[in-house]
Order: sequence, then C-alpha cells, then structure tokens
Amino acid sequence: MFDKEYRPPNPGLQQKGTPITYTDMNQITGELGNIVTGLGGVLDVTKADQVLTSLTGHFAPLNSPTLTGIPLTSNPDGTVDNQIATVDYVNQKALQATVGFTPVQQSGGTDQGANKIYIGADSTDATQARIQIDQTDLGKIVFQQEDDKTYGVSKFGYNHENDELAFYDTGNKAWHFSYTTDQIDAKAYISSLPDGNNLKVSDIIWNSSSSLPALYYGTDNSVAYLATEAWADGQFLSLSNSETQTVEGPVTYKSQTSYENTLLVTGNEPTIHFTRSGVTQWDTWVGEDGTLYVRKFDADGNWIEDYSRFWPNGSIEFAKPVTLSGGALAPDITDFTGQSVLNADTAEKRYQPKLGFTPVQQGGGAGQGPNEVILGWATDGSGLKCQVDSTDEGFFSFRGEIECFAFGAITYNSSSVVASFSFLPSHDGYLKLDYNLGQASNNPVANLEVTGSGFNIIGGVDNNSGTNLRVGSSLYSVVAGQQVVVNMTGTYTASGSQTDVGGTAIYIPK
Repeated sequence: MFDKEYRPPNPGLQQKGTPITYTDMNQITGELGNIVTGLGGVLDVTKADQVLTSLTGHFAPLNSPTLTGIPLTSNPDGTVDNQIATVDYVNQKALQATVGFTPVQQSGGTDQGANKIYIGADSTDATQARIQIDQTDLGKIVFQQEDDKTYGVSKFGYNHENDELAFYDTGNKAWHFSYTTDQIDAKAYISSLPDGNNLKVSDIIWNSSSSLPALYYGTDNSVAYLATEAWADGQFLSLSNSETQTVEGPVTYKSQTSYENTLLVTGNEPTIHFTRSGVTQWDTWVGEDGTLYVRKFDADGNWIEDYSRFWPNGSIEFAKPVTLSGGALAPDITDFTGQSVLNADTAEKRYQPKLGFTPVQQGGGAGQGPNEVILGWATDGSGLKCQVDSTDEGFFSFRGEIECFAFGAITYNSSSVVASFSFLPSHDGYLKLDYNLGQASNNPVANLEVTGSGFNIIGGVDNNSGTNLRVGSSLYSVVAGQQVVVNMTGTYTASGSQTDVGGTAIYIPK
C-alpha cells in the first residue's frame, strides 16, 4: 500500500515542497490499476473513469441502493429494528403471524422422530379423521365411546403372559380380557346325552339363508330350525304387544260396537293411524290424561313429532310456528315469567344481541349456586386452572394423567419373591400402593419391604398377625420428572411350593 507524506512549500523559510517522483506515480497508478483489474476490468489508457465504473458496478451506495442478483447476509439477532432480515429468519418468525392460531409442535418430543404428520378428515366420511406419517397412511383414528351406558377405554394392549387381549375401562377403573378364537373353541362344547326318546344334538349353527339357528341331531344328521323373536314377529300378531302391528290384507272382527257414520276406537291408548304409500303419515292418539295428540310420521312410519295437542282444558298447543292470517299482532307484555307471546319491539328493547357463539351456562344445575366460575390457562403454562369467585381451586386433572399399575411375581420352592414396576410422573402427586404377600405353606412371614427410588412415604398400614398372609396399603409422594422405581420384596421363614407377591398402584397428580 502506498504510504508517503507530502509537505507543501514554505517560501518564508525558502523551503520547497516534497517532490513527486516517477516511483511515487508508478506506485499510485499501480494501486488504481489493481482496483480495476481486481474487480474484473481491463486497463484502457483511453478511458479516465475506469476506477469509478468498477466501484459503482460492484458496490451499492449507502443511501437507497438498488440490489440485483441474490444479495446474501447473516441472520439478524433481532435486537435492532432496522436490521436486514434473511429468508431463513423470515421463515422462522412468520409462521405464527400468518397461520392465525398457535400451532401444535410436530415432533421433537421424547422418542419422536422428525417425520411429517398429516391429520385431516376422511375424504369419504368427514365425521372421521385420518393420520398419515410421511407417505404412509395409518388409517382412521378410533375414538372411545363414553356416555351414560358406555365407559371409555383408556388403555389397550396384548397380555403376552396370558395370551389375551386386554383393555382398561375408565368407569370401573379395571382391566378386562377378551378370549381368542382358540380359547373359545377350546371351551365350546354341546352336552346332550340321549336317553329314552331323546336324540343327541351334534351341532348348532346359524343358517344364513333362513336367518335362523339350526340344530343337527340323530344318526342321520337331521336338521330343525329354531324360531327367533324377529321371525315370530314377522309371522304372528302378539296379543300382549302394545306397539302398532301391521297386517297385510283385510281383517274381520267377530264382534264390535259401532254407530252410524262413526268409528269407535277403545283401549288404553286409542289411536287412528292414516297412511298412504310414499308420503308423510299422520295419526290421532288420546293420552291417559285425555289429551288428543295429532302426530306426524315419515313415509316409513317412524315418528317425527307431535304436531299439535288439544288439552282437556280447551287450550291448543302447536309444535311448529303457526302463521296467523289477517295481519294478527302480539300485544306488549310486562309479565316475562309466563308463556305470553313476545313481540319483536319488546324483545329488541329487553334482550341483548346474540353472542355469535354458544355459551356454557354458569350455575343453575342441580346443587349448583350462583357463584362466578372462571377458567383459564396458568400463566406459567402448567395447566388449566379454575377459580370460583375469589377462591383458587387449582388445576384440572385430565384423563390420561392418572395412571394405574398392576404388578406381581411368583417364585416356586423359594422363601422369597420380588415384584417391581416403574413410571415417570408428569406432575407432582401421590402414589397409592395396595399389596399382598402369600405362600402355599404354613410358614409365617419374615419380612415385607418396599424399596426403590423417586418416592417418599407419607403413611400406611399392613396386617400380618403372624400368619402366612400379609396385606397392606401405603401412600407416597412423587415429584414431576423424577423416575419412580418400586421394588416389593417378600420373605418367609422357610421355602414354600409357591410364593406370590403383587398388588395395584394408582398415580394421581396434584
């Protein structure tokens, strides 16, 4: 790099300025030439603007530059508002702002890969959802049924020790097992011993052509069919059936009470049903309180609704809105507790506009007070909380957070036995442990010890009384994220043919 200081002349001191030598000029022109050639140019002695052209062609001005090609820069740290953002930085930050909601993170959890997961409604049945991982369609999601007649199933698996399919219901909080076809075939048998006039039944099957059960019997394998309830209902009238029964063809009654131009219908529920093929059906029916109902049915005879009711007191009730002709008007009312007609003007002045969504009613249920109930997500993200008036009721506990365990072990010709189980608590909570120890002998129990890690005893009780059986129950505290390992060791004073230890445990978050 050319580095030289030039002094101006000072006539007062008769001092000349620093002379410029040809070496200086060669070095200066060499530096300027390197700028042109270094930026891809070729030196031309006929041009005086090559340095300026090279610089403006490769560097943008500080004020309002116009960039071409693909400018590159490093990711900003996000601390300065006017930093240049890269495409990668925008992809990281733009998703939450454009989606319109907070998305669920895909993968990244324990034992989870980086595969792409797709969840969507089934293309042929929008009431069902499907899951696809990468390019593999896993099929439809099965949701558990849970209502006043059905308990849900929270766990499902194959018990390889018993060779049985096992599931855990949320109502009884218990495991249930299903037989395999081999187990069913092993238990299936027909016990029929012939004696006297009786013939042995050799097989019972379902005959699909007649939709009836068939019995095979005798040495010639004769067959007889059993009448099902559905078959009998299609062949005969039931004298004790209170439901409507249809008879094809004319029916003649041997005795009846009738009047001229009058049809007399008597009974506990007198009904006249009007039908015409392919159209809506109607009937009139008198209830036990004397109310006359006009009822509507579909073309197949399935009840749709009570169209109108004529009460014994003379009032009439319609199930559908009634159009009043002649410009009928509803008068203003002041009693808002009865069933008077409310006109539009009064309604607009008294009631607030629609919310735009279906709200959940607060209070008003059986045994519920008028207290203010507030639900919200915890500020630290730890769960859903509930507050009643000014009292913090704590967190909700959801299905799946409570875990149940069954453990056990058997030894033979031994004086001791050990059973273990482990789990990882998702929250601080409690572990309820119920256990029993037994031996096929008269030997008394020497000791029953619970060891392990990740839990602390709160209290418990057990019963031995010097016998060969010991049962007990204990309560422990556990901490979120700390692995719990429970080992239960039972010891007898001597060996027995079979020694068993086992029990159940329930983990309940706080």
